[in-house]
Amino acid sequence: MMTYTSADFDRNQSADSTLLVRAGDHGSAVAIIDSEKRLQFLMEYSTTAVPQKVADIMRLDFREVKIAVPNGRYAFVPAEVYDSSRLNAYQYYLPSDDLTESVVADVPELAIKLVHQTAHIGLEAWQARFSQARVYPAVEVLLGVLLDYGRKTEGLTIAVDKQSESTSICIFDSGDFIYGNDFEIHHADDLNYYLLLLLQRFAVDRQPAYYLSGQVEEGDDYHQRLLKYSNRVEFADPLDAAGITAAAGSVASRHRFLTLFGLYLCG
Repeated sequence: MMTYTSADFDRNQSADSTLLVRAGDHGSAVAIIDSEKRLQFLMEYSTTAVPQKVADIMRLDFREVKIAVPNGRYAFVPAEVYDSSRLNAYQYYLPSDDLTESVVADVPELAIKLVHQTAHIGLEAWQARFSQARVYPAVEVLLGVLLDYGRKTEGLTIAVDKQSESTSICIFDSGDFIYGNDFEIHHADDLNYYLLLLLQRFAVDRQPAYYLSGQVEEGDDYHQRLLKYSNRVEFADPLDAAGITAAAGSVASRHRFLTLFGLYLCG
């Protein structure tokens, strides 16, 4: 579990800072970004217990508080045909378990509406303390980080974000968002299977670019499977994407924190 505190972190300046929180069963983490977009504090921790350092952070005040939660059921609707009066029709494909809240997010850069079921289990303490907190599904954060990367990459870009046994796969074609879905993946063979299906579905005849994030490490089975399909495999750098600066060497394996630091880009 990673912990980092900047040498110039001043708790008395927290009211000008942004608090980022990754909550849920994919592993919890918090980060504080100051008004100059510098990383001041970062801590990962088990979801079973809140460490004292995080409890102390919760006593501070912040300019903004943003929380990322694991994906529930979701659907994309083109903005040009979205009709708020037909929300029940969209929700028909997202059966509820009465433990979630249906939320519609606008993603204007991609001209889509994201209809999402957000679970609030595990968020009670955060929302009780920070009533102004905004909650985002991980897929919305992922798309926010991918916008610039997908647009500047020619051809097909396939983003793979692995969190525990759930993996999000999003596809851009020369900057246009064309596909997004979550898959239950327990082994690298599962990832291989779904990638083959998608490559066949979109009739890919050249090497796509892969953008890898989450619980994957260089050289592991998942990374090796992607290298079978392309030599254009890049690990995400969400700090760079969000324009956040951090001391050299302060954050190892930055790609693991895409759904945390990517929150900074969410409006």
